[in-house]
This record gives sequence, C-alpha cells and structure tokens, in this order.
Amino acid sequence: MLELLKNILEMFEISAGDGLSVRDVVGDDIAKFADSLLEVFPEKTWMDKMRRKLRDSIE
Repeated sequence: MLELLKNILEMFEISAGDGLSVRDVVGDDIAKFADSLLEVFPEKTWMDKMRRKLRDSIE
C-alpha cells in the first residue's frame, strides 16, 4: 500500500508542476479513480485483510 501512496503523490506532484488541478487528474468521479488505482496496484488493503480475518473466524 505504501508503494501505491508514493505513486499517487508523485502523480499529483508532477501534475501540479504541469499546472493541472486535482480534478484534471482524477476526473469527476473520485471513487472510480480510486477503484481504478486499486485495480492497477492489487496490493492487499486493510479491508481485504479484515474480510479474510472475518471469513476465517466463521469457518
């Protein structure tokens, strides 16, 4: 997850240097932008770990 955050920060820094706004970078649907990033960087998220823990406790 740390790698994902580094990449996002770098993307925003470069975009700001190019004079782009956050809206220019992420578009109008911020949730869709976030979901697409998680697809590109399929690292386990905290939510994935909690879901697995819950499933394991039920079985």
